[in-house]
Amino acid sequence: VYLHVLSDTLGSVGVIFSTLMMDWFGWVYADPICSLIIAALIGASVIPLLQSSARTLMNSPPRAFQAAIGDILERIRRVDGVIAVDDVSMWKLDSAAFVGELHVLAASSANEQHVLGSVLSILRDVGLSESIVQVNKRPSPVHNRVTQAPGASVHSVRAGAEYVLPGAKDFIV
Repeated sequence: VYLHVLSDTLGSVGVIFSTLMMDWFGWVYADPICSLIIAALIGASVIPLLQSSARTLMNSPPRAFQAAIGDILERIRRVDGVIAVDDVSMWKLDSAAFVGELHVLAASSANEQHVLGSVLSILRDVGLSESIVQVNKRPSPVHNRVTQAPGASVHSVRAGAEYVLPGAKDFIV
C-alpha cells in the first residue's frame, strides 16, 4: 500500500512538473518523458504483486516454509511412534492462511491420537493455520495378513481397512 501511495504521489508531482516545463520553457517532450517515468514506477510496483499472486494461485509453499520444510519433517519424524512421513503438501491459501496436508505412517503399537496431536502441534507452531494429517498404522504381522497382487503397492492396512497407493489394485486383507 505504501509503495502504491508513493507511486501515485510521484505521478502527480511528475504531471505538475511536466506542465510547468511546457508552460514556462516550451519543452513539449517533458510530458512524454514524464509519462514514461510514471509508467515505469507503476510497472515496478506491480511486479511484486504479480509474483505474490502467481505463487498463491499456483499453490506454492510460502517462502518461509520452502527452506524449513526439511526441518519441519525432521521434527515430525522425531515424534514417538512415527515411522515415516509421506505426501507432504504445504501452500499459501490466501494472503494470511497457510495450509498443509501430509500422511504419517505410525508403528502398530503407537497411539494414533498422540501422534496426530503431536504432528498438528508442530504444524501450528510453524505457522500453518489449517492442516490435514492422515495417520496410518503399520500392520502388525500378528493382527493383519496382507496378500498383495503382483505389482500392487500397499501403503498401510489398519483394522481391516484398505489404504493403497495410486496404481495399487486387487489385494486381499
